[in-house]
Amino acid sequence: MSHETAKRNDARNILTRGQIHTVVISDEDVDEEGTGLAKIQKIKTFVKPGEDGLAYADTVTIKITDVGPNHAEALALAVVG
Repeated sequence: MSHETAKRNDARNILTRGQIHTVVISDEDVDEEGTGLAKIQKIKTFVKPGEDGLAYADTVTIKITDVGPNHAEALALAVVG
């Protein structure tokens, strides 16, 4: 991957802390702490559960809490479906 491609795909250029998104938990393996995995524009986003917990295929409103070069972290605000 070229340097320019890597810069274009840098999650920090796409997501910022505090953004609100609605995502679907896309990985069946929610870990023992309840953290699920979703993708926003192909960026892996680790979603920490809120009060409702998380399960595979849940539709969740999240708030971005941290963004690295190739992933993001978020907090689940509400399970909406």
